[in-house]
Amino acid sequence: MCLTTKSISLPTQLHHSTKRKHMKSRNRKLIALGLGTALLAGALSGCSGGSSSSGVTTINWWTRVGDDRAAFAKKFNDTHTDVQVKVTQVSDDQYVNKVGTGVRSNNGPDVLDFDVANSPLFAATGVLADVSDKVNGLDFARDLNPGMSKLGTYDNKTYSVPFIAGPSILLYNKTLFKKAGIQTDTPPATWAGIEEDAKKVRALGDDIYGFDIPGACGGCLSFAAQPLIWASGGTTMTAASPDQTTTYSTSPQVADSLKFYQKLWQDGVVNPAGQTEAGATWGADWNAGKVGILLAGSWLVSPAEKGGSEVGYGPIPNADGSNFSTFAGGDNIGVIASSKNPDAAWEFASWLLDKDQQASIADTGSSPVRSDLLTADFAAKYPLVALQLQVSAKSDAPDSMATNALQLSATSPWLAAFQSIVYNGADVNATLTKADADSAPLIKQAYEQAGQ
Repeated sequence: MCLTTKSISLPTQLHHSTKRKHMKSRNRKLIALGLGTALLAGALSGCSGGSSSSGVTTINWWTRVGDDRAAFAKKFNDTHTDVQVKVTQVSDDQYVNKVGTGVRSNNGPDVLDFDVANSPLFAATGVLADVSDKVNGLDFARDLNPGMSKLGTYDNKTYSVPFIAGPSILLYNKTLFKKAGIQTDTPPATWAGIEEDAKKVRALGDDIYGFDIPGACGGCLSFAAQPLIWASGGTTMTAASPDQTTTYSTSPQVADSLKFYQKLWQDGVVNPAGQTEAGATWGADWNAGKVGILLAGSWLVSPAEKGGSEVGYGPIPNADGSNFSTFAGGDNIGVIASSKNPDAAWEFASWLLDKDQQASIADTGSSPVRSDLLTADFAAKYPLVALQLQVSAKSDAPDSMATNALQLSATSPWLAAFQSIVYNGADVNATLTKADADSAPLIKQAYEQAGQ
């Protein structure tokens, strides 16, 4: 039977995750892109997929753009006779709108692969089915990426599961480090170490800088800067709920992290062009071999290497190097609540989590979401992917219906506070207190719009 739900409204969300070698140019733009509002004016009574007279069930899989998706579907179809998968790829800037239109017109997917940032949105508005029992029945459930799993949980129920991870990491240019007389065997592992190495690289002169900041991109700065906060034991917001608040002024680790960025800027080691970087060209100077240290994603390793630089990488540390964290970027996957064939849809979704499928993700340079893949042999074969699996054990992400307005948009209180403190030397406590106050009505509006 087809499931029905109340009328729902999808607030604006932002795609911000990082992945796939063949999608590097697109990914540099994702954090700068906002999606428009999509209204699902009617009940979710759509029936996706269907069964043929031969008894074969066809399910529709809507995905983000990527060649690997078609390869997954072909492999599944070649090895299954009772269920077949049809792939539809949707561009990131139209994703939420098209999901809304598809479900409303009874023409939507059965299985949805989407930016993990949209997990709370799709769960709270009734787009996704509750798959708690099915996920709890997986013998590897505890091995799934914890930060992405957290975003897939809403109101103590599971609506989506991790599929492909795209965590943030610390990248350093070994070629520049060698020129500056810095050891290259291990990455800088403390904030003081980052600052010291950045100064030495900047001393190379000309247009070479020790550090780069995407200073006009709220999503980029969530992806790159907030792991410093989490690694230090801090938070940026309370648990997702209509009573949620941001914790910029009450979590001292937020102030500490922004003061660290402020110091780098005041030291003159930061690329000044980054102050106006809104995301579309993020990493261009790094790829050109002109930046020593960058907090970003694995998709920026290969372009820098192709440009002639030797690249090293490591986790994003706290101040003294005793802990690390990462942004839980990537793709989650879920079953549409209105699917006519939910069992077949889950059969395919759970198949994507099998070890064979997850291991194949490493061949693309992206990260699987199962920590039980991380063996010595795996790490030797895929050192960059192994690092991503390691840091994902301590992943986190903003979890709110209002994430776009709070942190990711060009007008977000988070971005305004970052710019004021880092670039303008504004009073830290006063600025963060104002950011909390400015965030409160945005949270209220987002949850009210979603009928919460």
